[in-house]
Amino acid sequence: MKKIYLLILTFSILTFSCKKDLNFEKFDKISISPEFGVPLAIVEMKMSDIFKQDSNIVYDPNGFISFIQRQDSVASFPVDSFVTLPSIDPLETDNKLGVLDIDNLTINQSKSLDEMSSNFSTSTKNALTLVAGQVAIFPAITDENSELNNLPINSSQFESISLSEGFMVLEFRNELPVTIDQIRINIYNTSPFQYFISQLVFNNVAPNSSKKDSINLNNVTLSNGLGYSLPVFKTFASSSPVLVDLDDQIKFNIETKGLKAYAGAAIFPTKSIDPQSLEIDLKADDPTIRIRKITFDAGKINYDVTSNIQERLQIKINFIGAKNNGIPMAPIVFDVNNNNKKGIIDLSNVEFDLTSDPSQPYNKLKVDVEPKIISSNQIKNFDSSNFIRASFTFDNLTLKEINGYLGTREIIIQPSEQTFDFLDQFESGFPLDDPKIKIFTSNSIGVPVDVTLDAIGTSAKGATQSLNAPAFTIGYPTVSQKGQVVTDLKTIDKNNSSLVALLNLPPKKISFGGKAQINAAGFTGYNDFILKGTGISVGYEVEMPLSLKTNNLKIEQTTDNPFFEIVNGDTLGKSSLGFEPEDMEYMDLILKIDNGIPFEASLDMFFADNDTTILDTIEVGTLMKSAIADANGRTSTNTTTVATIRLQSEKLAAIKKKNLTKMVVRITIKTFDNGSAPVKIYSDYVSKIGMSVKVKLKLGNK
Repeated sequence: MKKIYLLILTFSILTFSCKKDLNFEKFDKISISPEFGVPLAIVEMKMSDIFKQDSNIVYDPNGFISFIQRQDSVASFPVDSFVTLPSIDPLETDNKLGVLDIDNLTINQSKSLDEMSSNFSTSTKNALTLVAGQVAIFPAITDENSELNNLPINSSQFESISLSEGFMVLEFRNELPVTIDQIRINIYNTSPFQYFISQLVFNNVAPNSSKKDSINLNNVTLSNGLGYSLPVFKTFASSSPVLVDLDDQIKFNIETKGLKAYAGAAIFPTKSIDPQSLEIDLKADDPTIRIRKITFDAGKINYDVTSNIQERLQIKINFIGAKNNGIPMAPIVFDVNNNNKKGIIDLSNVEFDLTSDPSQPYNKLKVDVEPKIISSNQIKNFDSSNFIRASFTFDNLTLKEINGYLGTREIIIQPSEQTFDFLDQFESGFPLDDPKIKIFTSNSIGVPVDVTLDAIGTSAKGATQSLNAPAFTIGYPTVSQKGQVVTDLKTIDKNNSSLVALLNLPPKKISFGGKAQINAAGFTGYNDFILKGTGISVGYEVEMPLSLKTNNLKIEQTTDNPFFEIVNGDTLGKSSLGFEPEDMEYMDLILKIDNGIPFEASLDMFFADNDTTILDTIEVGTLMKSAIADANGRTSTNTTTVATIRLQSEKLAAIKKKNLTKMVVRITIKTFDNGSAPVKIYSDYVSKIGMSVKVKLKLGNK
């Protein structure tokens, strides 16, 4: 049997889903008379039964009822929403050995007149022998001493070196009693074989005086075996007698100055080779970001060092301003000796200070690389083109903390959708008086984020309404709150948005999206920070307190025609009333309502065919008068209403003839005092409904 109570209490059924089964077959057993009435039921309609508390329906301490629709996470912003470090290009260095500095050498040498005379001509030797040991006229000498004489260099620093710079300075001193007209001194390498270096010429050197001259050793190869000869030796004869002493000498004082060797075989001095200060630009994906401190949770630097220098090199890598677990990071030191060396530098928990460059105190990581020769004090071959090459690559970097200024980027909040199916029945909108959307955030990132929420409601018929909510700044931790989670609550209501208009569509769904602006005010200092595992979560709660003000709230619902059985899903069959239309003149459904709800309700019933085209109507009118509400919108006095719904046999017969298988029920609600003031729905509201039926039969038909 059909559920005929849908017709009797359509308002309560459609609004509050309170249905009762009424079986009209009971009329089959009663005595027949032209007119009779039967009481059917008394129903108590309690708000506490209709709106049972659950996750979507809540009571305040006074029993005021609200609908709640909640989404814990409509948007989230993890760390990489704010900053993503791009891959860092490898660092490469190419250090050349360059020239070796050679210590200055000093050579002192003397030659007596007797020693030189052994190579003079016979006539010169005879002239000297004649006056030797006497006071006499010193004979003039024009001779040579071509014998190669050793210059004791007294250096074990090298065997042979090719020089790019340097000088040999020779001071010649005449200790003979006569002026030396000219002396020529040839300088030779003697190892591994003899070859000429250069010649020095001194003229008119007075007794007991000296003169200096120098040799530019640029592009000269110098060995550790030197010699000299005197291809020209001329003196004047004395103008008066002098003591001729064959032990009198000529002297040489030789010094080297600023020797720089570009090749050869020498002892490498302990020295640094072209130390370099390298800069790594940590530009993030957003060029406005300025990082001042960065700590890696994990990551490594792979280094690859190659040297063809035939000596031990100590490589020192120093990260400027770096700390490991809060302690200054010690330089990385390792050796390479004419070979290749690979290794890893662990960056876990390493903090880098990027502020060491005053001209750009951010985004710059500085690394000093110092190759240093550690001398073995052994002679090794070398060339200035010998090199040490190093490559540094960064791998698997993950962030633990960033401090600085995180830029002004915009983040799009991808739309998410919530359905509001329970509002479908409100055909002309859901005129809540004081709805709210509460935006709750949980934030552990130290950066101001301004959110503009784009919420758009769409009705079942496609009409749309934007929320038009103001932007708001998400609460965030300050530097002193680093590591803490800051929760915040923002409220969107009728005073700062179009929320009332949105809910009054009513919406079938609401799409929540928008955008987030980081540091919308621009650069105000280096106070932003991000920690590993931090982020922002944004959720919302739509709070719809049952506070209404309306004079035309329409609720509409379509159902199968309850007065007839439906055959094969599309054809009206026999009556479900216990009487066929031709057996009665009318049937009255009588309602007596003691109403404690501050609503007035009127009812219209429309009948439609299988295509939902409306072809007939039963106008009922006012079913229930509103309870009287006080100034706060709460019921103060119940009202009593008696309403009759008459079903004429002719109307029912016409409906059956037209095969109107569908019934559309429309309830129009007005709140107390014709909707002039908001009323509130509380859980203790009760309406009592007494129902009876009166039937007038056609005599002789039953």
